[in-house]
Amino acid sequence: MLMAAKSGKLLILIDSIERLGLAYHFEKEIQGKLQEIYDEFQANNYEEDLFTVALGFRLLRQHRYHVSSSVFDNFTNKDKKLKEILIDDIEGLLSLYEAAHIRMHGEDILEEAVAFTTHHLTRVLPQLESPIKDKVKRALEHPIHKAVPIIETRLYISIYEKEESGDEVLLKMAKLNFNYLQNLYKDELSQLTRWWNIFYLKSKLPYARDRLIEGFVWSVTLHFEPQYSQVRIAISKSIQLVAVADDTYDNYATLEQAQLFSEVLERWNADEIELLPDCMKTVYQFIMSIFEEYERDATKQEKSFAIPYFKESIRPNYVPSPIYSIIFIKELKWIAKQELPSFEEYYANSLITSTAYVIFIALVPGMKSVTKETIDWLLSEPKIVITTNKMSRYYDDLGSYELIGQDLNLKLKNTVRVSVLSEDVDHVIKACRIRESVGGTMLTAVDCYMKDLGVSKQEAFSKIVELIEEGWKILNTEWITNTYSIPEDMLVQLLNYVRVAAVAYNNGEDGYSNPRVLGPYIHALFVEPIFV
Repeated sequence: MLMAAKSGKLLILIDSIERLGLAYHFEKEIQGKLQEIYDEFQANNYEEDLFTVALGFRLLRQHRYHVSSSVFDNFTNKDKKLKEILIDDIEGLLSLYEAAHIRMHGEDILEEAVAFTTHHLTRVLPQLESPIKDKVKRALEHPIHKAVPIIETRLYISIYEKEESGDEVLLKMAKLNFNYLQNLYKDELSQLTRWWNIFYLKSKLPYARDRLIEGFVWSVTLHFEPQYSQVRIAISKSIQLVAVADDTYDNYATLEQAQLFSEVLERWNADEIELLPDCMKTVYQFIMSIFEEYERDATKQEKSFAIPYFKESIRPNYVPSPIYSIIFIKELKWIAKQELPSFEEYYANSLITSTAYVIFIALVPGMKSVTKETIDWLLSEPKIVITTNKMSRYYDDLGSYELIGQDLNLKLKNTVRVSVLSEDVDHVIKACRIRESVGGTMLTAVDCYMKDLGVSKQEAFSKIVELIEEGWKILNTEWITNTYSIPEDMLVQLLNYVRVAAVAYNNGEDGYSNPRVLGPYIHALFVEPIFV
C-alpha cells in the first residue's frame, strides 16, 4: 500500500530534498518516484494517515499531477466536515494546511481545510516547541506553495538542522549547495554593479530609484538554479530598464514631455534624441544600450528570432504590454484632471503596463528551452499568463499603499488614509495606493472601487484580497490541469513571478522601493554564508 512506512519515508525524503533546494540535482529520480506514487493514488491505495496523505497530495499537485481532493474524504464525518479528532495531530494539520493551498474552484473540503487548519494551528502555536513551532509559524506566514523557493530553502535549512530525524548527509549537502549558489549570486551581482555604474544614472537621473540589488532579488527568486546565471543577469537589466522608464513618467515628465518621449521612442530614430530634455536623452540612451546588448547576446546564443520581440516590447505602442506611452499618459491625464477612473478601467489600464512580458522576453537568450513558439504562446495571452499579470498587479496595489504616518507630498486631492486591515486578511494593508516613490502622485484602486460601489475602505481592501485568492485558484487549475506544450521552466517562472510579488509587496509595503522590506532576504541570500 502507498501509505506503508516505506512510501511515507520516500515522500518525506522528496519533500526534504525539494525544500532544501537540492531538487535540481535529482529531477529525473524525483519524477520517476512521483509517477509511481501517483499511480497508487489513482488506485486508491492509501491509508488513513493525514500527514502522509496530505504530503503526497501536495507533492503530486506541485508537480502537475491532477489528484482528486476526494483523498481527504476519509478524514470527514457524516456531515462531510473535518473530524475534530484531527486537531490533536499537529504534523497532520500542518501537512493538510500546506496541501489545501493548492486548491481549485469547487473543492469545498479544501476550502474548509484552510479555515480549519489555520484556526487550530494559530491557536496551538504558542504552546509548540522547535522545530515544529518554527515550521508552523513560517507556514502561517507563507504557505509552501505560495512561497519563494530559494528564500524558503535558506530558512528551511535552519529548521531542518533542528530535526532529530533529519539526514546529516542531506543537511551538509544543502549547506554546501547554498553556499555555492550564494557565491555565484555574488559574482553576478558584481557584474551587474559594474554594468550599472557605467551609466552614472544616480547623478544624471536623481529622481530615479537606485534599486539594483532589489531588482536582482527578483531575478534570483524567479530562477535560483546555477544554470540560469545568464537569465538572472538579463532579468535584472530589464527590471532596471522598466524602473527607469517608470520613474521618468511618474516623477519627472510633464504630460507634454511624456508624449514627446513616447513619440521619439516609437519612431526608433536616434537622430531625434535632440528633441528631448537632457534627462530624457539619458533615458533614451540607456534603453538603446540595453537593446543593443540584448541584440548581441541573442545573436551569440543563436536566438536571433527574439530580437524583434524584445524591440517591440520596448516600443510605446506595443501590444499586449507597452511599458511606456499611451498607458502612462492616460494615467497622467487622470491625475492632471483629478479624476478617478472606474475600478475596471483602472485595472484594465494598469494590467497592460505589466513588466512580465518585458522580463519574459528578456530572458530568452539565456534560457535554452525557449523557442520562437514559446514567445508566440506567451503573447497569445493564455489564461495562466493573464492571471499571472493580474496577480502581480493586485499584490503591487496592496504593497504600494501609503504607510500611516509617512510624510508624503501627495498631489491628488480627495484621497483617503486608512487604518490597518483586520487580522483575518492575509496581508496587512495600510492606507491608499501611491506611485512607488516618496513625493509621487497617488492613484488608488481602493478609491476607484469605493467610488464605483459606494463601499467602505475595509470592503474595498477585502475585495482585492478576494481577487488574489481567486487568482490562486485559477493559477492552480491552469498549473495542474492544462497540458501546455511549452518548457516547464517557463511555467515555473510564471508561478514564481506571483510568489515573489507576494513577498515583495507584503505587509503593506513596497519591497522594490523600500529597501528595508527586502533587507533581511538580501542579507540571507547574498551576505551571510551558512556554517558547515
